[in-house]
Amino acid sequence: MGVVVAAGVLLAMIGAALPGCGLLLRNTDIGTSEISYIGGELVTTEDTAISDLYSACSVAVGTLGYEAGEQTLDEDLKRGRLRAQTARGERVEIGLIARGSGRTELHIRVGVAGDEVRSRLVLEQIHRSL
Repeated sequence: MGVVVAAGVLLAMIGAALPGCGLLLRNTDIGTSEISYIGGELVTTEDTAISDLYSACSVAVGTLGYEAGEQTLDEDLKRGRLRAQTARGERVEIGLIARGSGRTELHIRVGVAGDEVRSRLVLEQIHRSL
């Protein structure tokens, strides 16, 4: 047990030292597989159907006080997109791609160049909205 805790602490320290370098995490408690942040975009696959995840994204945008923009979900439930703007005028883009069997790939970008901390905040709010 102590080795697992030590390994977790070491992983967290490495992640703090290397922000934005594509650190992968696994959090199965919330139905999330690997979370990566590469090229200004946070990408994860959720164990949630696209329609449910799309609704949670919409709620999260409102809860965070973002001004909602374009929101589309294809009729065939294969792709979805939500756009919003923060109070500071930063663009927020959320993309969803159905991956079958109730799984959905989720893409989050905040700002033009990307903001990892704010992208993770959006992801956390989406999880709370499920």
